Amino acid sequence: MEMDFNNNVMAANYSAAIIRLAHSYGASEEAMLEGTGISTSELHDTEQMFSINQNARLTNNAINITGIPYLGLMLGQNLNVTAHGMMGIAIMSSKNPGDALNIVCQYLKTRLTVLSASNETKDNKLILTINQDLPINSNSPTIDTAIYFAIEAISSSVHAIAKLLTQQTCDEFVYQFSYPAPSYSQEYKKVLGDNVFFDQGVNRVTAPASFAELPLPFYDEATLKLALKNCSTSLLKQETPHLLKHKIRLMLDDAKGDLPNIEKVSSIFNMCSRTIRRKLQAEDTSYQKIVNEKRLELAKTYLLDPSRSIIQISSDLNFGDPSYFSRVFKQWTGSLPTEYRKLHLKL
Repeated sequence: MEMDFNNNVMAANYSAAIIRLAHSYGASEEAMLEGTGISTSELHDTEQMFSINQNARLTNNAINITGIPYLGLMLGQNLNVTAHGMMGIAIMSSKNPGDALNIVCQYLKTRLTVLSASNETKDNKLILTINQDLPINSNSPTIDTAIYFAIEAISSSVHAIAKLLTQQTCDEFVYQFSYPAPSYSQEYKKVLGDNVFFDQGVNRVTAPASFAELPLPFYDEATLKLALKNCSTSLLKQETPHLLKHKIRLMLDDAKGDLPNIEKVSSIFNMCSRTIRRKLQAEDTSYQKIVNEKRLELAKTYLLDPSRSIIQISSDLNFGDPSYFSRVFKQWTGSLPTEYRKLHLKL
């Protein structure tokens, strides 16, 4: 499965930050937004997210108009902590960098849904890895430029925020990038230091393990709790459309009562039935449970139509035997279909 370039993946305030940075080099907002499909009102909507295609066009506009290919590195340096929304406030309010990194790993998707982060301590090193959850096989220089831009901005922002919050030079940090060295690779060293390596097959920042326990100056437990609560709410909103059970429910809504078996669903989603069962189990449900929920929803709707007989409803929902349908409906609702119809048609 590959990334859909029209899926919304990045918080709008990052796009606004790109435009502000480019504007400082003489680029107009109108020129920056050309061909992106982004309106000014959307740009300043704190709940708005933009797609890969929109961000790719915006990023390339910014680089082409300013003539600065390393604009992503500059963006990361210019993003203050609160530019990362509630995740940024939670980071700033953390007790130490180790806790802050855990927050990044848990809530990065509230800011950039196409990426995830993981951290570990190994061989006396603290390691932060940025992962692409789905392959982006675009064969498009425009998309590739936008991806590199995003990785540059994240790495530069990590460096700038680490220096700000810890008041350390962070000279011991090591930066690894999955892609080949760009023509402006020396700019990486100017921003990140000398320990920069390309063609590593991974996007990773490594620091001494002791860095994780440094005290942070703005630690505030009450602010941290409030920020984390907001992050959790945002993450739930962000994840829901990407859960398989949600996608299956949408598919069943479109089926108009003709509910497919799991083999048909496997074909639709291009994955084997075993994988579907495993993924749904991880989401604390099953295909049969989702189908039953839909059948109950349809049964209640059909029972409110006096022209439909119990026999017809039973057949439409693939129960076959009306008495079996009645027994199952009573298990679901506590009432027989006839009782449910009589009660609700009176209301």
